[in-house]
Amino acid sequence: MDIFIGGIDDTYRQWPGAVGSLEVDANGVRTYRPTTRGGFTETELAYRRMNKPSRVSRGTFLEKPPLVLSEPYVDAFGRGYLLSLTAPVVAPQGSAPPSVVGVAGADLLIEDLTELITTIRIRSSGAAGWKWRLA
Repeated sequence: MDIFIGGIDDTYRQWPGAVGSLEVDANGVRTYRPTTRGGFTETELAYRRMNKPSRVSRGTFLEKPPLVLSEPYVDAFGRGYLLSLTAPVVAPQGSAPPSVVGVAGADLLIEDLTELITTIRIRSSGAAGWKWRLA
């Protein structure tokens, strides 16, 4: 599992120590832009949908922010299929209007999740499994 955070200013950090891309521009600056990635835009959209004054208070949002689970996708570094679970990072209280300043999340290898899920026993005779079929 990798944990990451990306900012609206295109800063990006990932643990353990990987980077989104090693490509650099003519000045040697990395060209990876988290704000252009689907997970970032989907999470920001989920926040905007939820953060309507008639729907939710800031306190409710802070207790239960919208979580976005991606569709399975192929890891760019060849590790296999991944799922990303993301949540918005919101500007501190008092900023008007409250807005997304970044996205935090985790990338989960489906192979690791499959290994975990298949060890689950339901009662004494059943087993857990996936519904997805990956191409």
